[in-house]
Amino acid sequence: MRKIPLKSAIGSLPAFIGYLRLRWACKRFRTFHAPDYGTASVYCVGSGPSLDLFDVSTVKNATVLLLNGAIDVHSRFDPSNKLLWVCQDTGAIRSTYARVPDHVGRIVTVHMYEGAGRILRLLRNSDFFFLAAPIFRAKFPTKEQAAKDRLYFRPRLAGFDGQPLVLASLNDGCVYPVSVMLLAIAIALMIAQDEVHLLGFDMGHGPAEAKNNYSAFVKSKTATGPDRFPVHAVERYLKAFREQAETTNRQIYNHSPYAPETVLLRKP
Repeated sequence: MRKIPLKSAIGSLPAFIGYLRLRWACKRFRTFHAPDYGTASVYCVGSGPSLDLFDVSTVKNATVLLLNGAIDVHSRFDPSNKLLWVCQDTGAIRSTYARVPDHVGRIVTVHMYEGAGRILRLLRNSDFFFLAAPIFRAKFPTKEQAAKDRLYFRPRLAGFDGQPLVLASLNDGCVYPVSVMLLAIAIALMIAQDEVHLLGFDMGHGPAEAKNNYSAFVKSKTATGPDRFPVHAVERYLKAFREQAETTNRQIYNHSPYAPETVLLRKP
């Protein structure tokens, strides 16, 4: 068993407390039942600038997963669609939750346990909330940084900590690093009967003349860029997602002309 440094144990007390609060509260939330949202096509909608190149009004009778600030485009989708908001970043939950309308379902988790009280004050009993199991590990495993003398009490990560790359259920007890889009694709594979479509998944890239790398329809913006998305790490997940989809004759399409990933099929 790996010995946990005393510095790590003491520094992780806020996370310990937050985890216990979240775990105690889990029983008040709804359980996500994937078949309730089963449709032929599922759209995972990010906030990248390529979202503005796609006419979302053409999407009909699909399940649409709106990620973080992409909730701001919900009214542009046809009423025939089933809308869900997906968020796993605690900062994005606090800044965006109030903008999610009542008719949109909410799938929420956290990428860290600190600040649990502020999150729980926002969430409603009707939300789909799931909590990843904890582990001591390096803070940024996808960036391959050494832990040095400090480990962090954080949620388990898909593809790390002994977890599979593709989730079979939200009850698998882990979340995704790097991007909420990875979580959305995993959820989409639980729902989609034929195709998964990624919109606005630009991985921090955009047109050269852009002042920022966000859709013009997203209200709140924080600094981002290509450095935030390690391509080799993202492609590791995308490859596993594509292989999983193809075992059941399904396809995943990325509609972004900007994203540097080379794994998924592209649609202009």
